[in-house]
Amino acid sequence: MAGLVAGASALAVLVVLMVFFLTVREHRRWSTSLAAAAGGRIAWELGAYPDQAGLEAACRGLVPSDALAGAAYLDSSGAVLYAFPGLSPGGFRRDDWLVVPARGSGSVAVLPGRSWVSSMAGPVMGALAVVCLALAITAMLMPAYLRAGVIDPLRKILMQADRYRSGSGTSPVTASVSFREMVDLLSEQDRELERLRVQAVARADLAESRAGAVLEMLDSAVAALDSGGALALWNARAAELFRLEESDRGTPFPFDRTPLGASVCTGEREVEFAGRAYRIGSLVHTGGGTIVTATDISDILALERRLAEERALADLGAFSGGVVHEIGNTLCALRGFLDLLARGGPDGRANGILREAKLELNAADEVVDAFRTLARSDGPHFAPVSGDEILACVRRECGARGLALLCDDGMKGSYRADPVLLARCVRNLLDNALEVSSPEGVSVSAEGPDPLRIRVTDGGAGLPDPPEQVFRPFYSTGRERGHMGIGLTVSRRIITAMGGGLTAENTGKGAVFTITLPLEGPC
Repeated sequence: MAGLVAGASALAVLVVLMVFFLTVREHRRWSTSLAAAAGGRIAWELGAYPDQAGLEAACRGLVPSDALAGAAYLDSSGAVLYAFPGLSPGGFRRDDWLVVPARGSGSVAVLPGRSWVSSMAGPVMGALAVVCLALAITAMLMPAYLRAGVIDPLRKILMQADRYRSGSGTSPVTASVSFREMVDLLSEQDRELERLRVQAVARADLAESRAGAVLEMLDSAVAALDSGGALALWNARAAELFRLEESDRGTPFPFDRTPLGASVCTGEREVEFAGRAYRIGSLVHTGGGTIVTATDISDILALERRLAEERALADLGAFSGGVVHEIGNTLCALRGFLDLLARGGPDGRANGILREAKLELNAADEVVDAFRTLARSDGPHFAPVSGDEILACVRRECGARGLALLCDDGMKGSYRADPVLLARCVRNLLDNALEVSSPEGVSVSAEGPDPLRIRVTDGGAGLPDPPEQVFRPFYSTGRERGHMGIGLTVSRRIITAMGGGLTAENTGKGAVFTITLPLEGPC
């Protein structure tokens, strides 16, 4: 039916086109006859002696009009002698003009006028031809289209619906009932699909909110980039470390904004930023996007360094136990030999040397006993020592090197410490300071009482960055001076065993080492 309607419409348009064509043709024939008659009248009025004025007088009332658009007098060779109205160069084209013989040897040429019918004939006929062609094509293709797109699918639906009730889907009544049942079934399925869609959207929103909460709870910075490298999602930690703003959403990742961002581009895995260490990671997931993470590993690295130091100190403690045993045996033997020599005679000079040697041996015994305590498997045990005794110990070490101790008079209180081991630690710090600075550049001060702080400041070149690495076992900046790199390590272990701490930092004009001892109780 649709094909027949389209075909009939095409036929109707074709008839209209033919009628319009014939009408235009008849109009043009009539216009030509009218122009020829008007040209004959102009030729008669010109007479035997035509001129421009005569031509204009003969054309009055006829040019311009629907009949004539212009007139010209031609000589025997066909050249234009007079024209009304004036002709532009190339304006006379013989094919467009009608030529009528005049009385003399010349002739009169007239240009038929162009009405609106003549002007619109071409576009109208072209439009009608296009419409007719389109309707004809539609009439040919419509049946096949309707059969493939509408009739066959509808027939399949009716046959599918026919399974749910008896009868044949080909009968009108059964087909109508089956179609309604199929529509109801499709509506029910559509409602079920809508319900499932709403549930899926709710679950997706819940999963997104939970994922956002998890991202915000993470201490690591997490930023998600889409397949084009633009920022899609990030947490507060990422906004802080990568300096991201809400206006950055949907824009390329700002690699040049922070050193952490630059490391994402360069592929670095561990970066120092704002005094902390970060591990940078990036993962390209199956969707083509990228996940960028930055995790603070400063505490982990510090723990690893501390564990390494503890292992090294444990090895050093075991080594110290063996050394103490061997040195103790040697000192016992030396003491026995000195006792034998002391019984030999009344030589005063020899007795003086022996007394000095015994003093040195006693001091060495004290050091060995202190290191034996330090190397005990159950840890060292220290008795309370008064603050004045500690200051006296520090003052003796300073005086032996020509240095003065700056402190308050009297340090009331007691501290868990060992004077011999504490003197060893202070001696080590003073010797190190005097190696890198002149005595005038070294200052020693003490303040307290809670905690008691002993500071040794030098005017040397300063410590490496970070300063804490000078406490690592066997690390030394003075190997050319014969240092093994265990003095500061042992000193820190001794002070830590006393419940205090030993720290190092740069002052800009050198370095300062600080021993801190907590107050144990009143003296």
